[in-house]
Amino acid sequence: MCVFQETRLTMGDRCIQRHPSVQAYSTADGGAVLIHPDLGLDMFINPLARFIWERLYPGITVRNLTEIVGEATEGAAADEIREDIREFVEELESAKMVIDVKCTADSAGLPASEPVILGEWNSAPGHLDLSLTHRCNLKCPYCFYDDEMAVEKDLTTDQWLTFIDHLRRLPVRELILSGGEVFTRRDLPVLLDAMEAAGKRFAVLTNGTLVNDAWIDVLKRHRSRLSYVQFSVDGSCPQVHDSIRGPGTFIRTMEGLKRVLAAGLPDMVRMTITRLNAGDIEPTMDLLLGELGVRQVGTNDVVTIGAGCRINLGLTAPQHIEAMRSLVRMSGKYPGRIQASAGPLARYRTYRDIDRAMAGETVRSSYRMGRLTSCGCMGLKLAIRHDGMISPCNMLSDLHLGNILTDSLEEVWRYSPILKAMRDRARISLKEIEECRDCEYADYCTGNCPATRFAETGNLNLPNTSDCYRQFLETCGGIKPWNDQEP
Repeated sequence: MCVFQETRLTMGDRCIQRHPSVQAYSTADGGAVLIHPDLGLDMFINPLARFIWERLYPGITVRNLTEIVGEATEGAAADEIREDIREFVEELESAKMVIDVKCTADSAGLPASEPVILGEWNSAPGHLDLSLTHRCNLKCPYCFYDDEMAVEKDLTTDQWLTFIDHLRRLPVRELILSGGEVFTRRDLPVLLDAMEAAGKRFAVLTNGTLVNDAWIDVLKRHRSRLSYVQFSVDGSCPQVHDSIRGPGTFIRTMEGLKRVLAAGLPDMVRMTITRLNAGDIEPTMDLLLGELGVRQVGTNDVVTIGAGCRINLGLTAPQHIEAMRSLVRMSGKYPGRIQASAGPLARYRTYRDIDRAMAGETVRSSYRMGRLTSCGCMGLKLAIRHDGMISPCNMLSDLHLGNILTDSLEEVWRYSPILKAMRDRARISLKEIEECRDCEYADYCTGNCPATRFAETGNLNLPNTSDCYRQFLETCGGIKPWNDQEP
């Protein structure tokens, strides 16, 4: 009892204030969401907690805060108020949302000049894909962004800076930076400084060939806001990787990746599986995850968009089966370090879940089966093309929602008829779609990514045939790899 009283007295005399990096956005219930961009943390708070947060003026003592809350909550027991504030302050401290400051005679607890609540939580997507440039030093034969690169007009430095500054008051938490090749933009350090000033985290997608010591120094200056640097690696050796990405690229990519690893920066690798590297999956995973110690590898395969429409690098049926088995073996060898939202491993898991659901088992599917539910981009993010065009995601970059030079991002996010139609996809049953009506798997499929069918037909409400389970079984002779081993 005495220890508790001493702790409370000590806390009461402390001076604290909101962490200068933390941003707050109002929620519909009168509460708020606190975002700590340095840590990548979100914290939802109720209306009373928001009332307290708004009064965490610079240098206020916990005792003064208790008095303010007591006056505003007339009738509440003083002990209850003290306990609630103590618990809330401890919760804020645990999440590093507040900092201690030195108490002085001048600590008056006056409001800061900046508004406490910056805007509404649902006024913008949580993530933005920014294709900063159309320029790229490589010419990968399967590049889905290839057609967009023909739009040879990048936004200027000032145009990007104006847009980034606008994001300051929007609840966009992370910017995913790509191109083209992002490191061809010489003004990237200026843009990163602006992103940090706007309170945003960022990730970088790169082919890795331009990541020299100078760029490492730039990234290290923004270490607290950097979510990851993602490299594209398509093989375990020059013979495989270079056959896809060009002579000399493997060595240069490995040099860049090793620089990031040596600097202790958060890393990630993406492997695009094609018929040229399908037999090299396991050596590549051993190189990346075993020898180099890469944190995580994501996998996908070729999509028939952009350059992918013009060259056939898709897996043959035997390669598809073996790619699934290889990725499952590697997932067992490196638990939790191989990710997939598309491609052979993702299909393996989806098809296995369909079989289990049909057998009456409960499956942990993140999508509602039997409907066009698998595309979630319209609820999570938007993409900005290098010329300022807004689209639902990079895979749907031809679907124009507006342009950041002329249109409000908030208006597009809230009221775009195209986004509304995409959000309504989840109401469409697969059995309402003619090509799926007689399929025995229609009650269990989710339609998958709409981008390739949109590229083919201009229709967003069709399933992706490259992910069709029935088609997979037909082309692969009914083989089901999930019946011979588990992930």
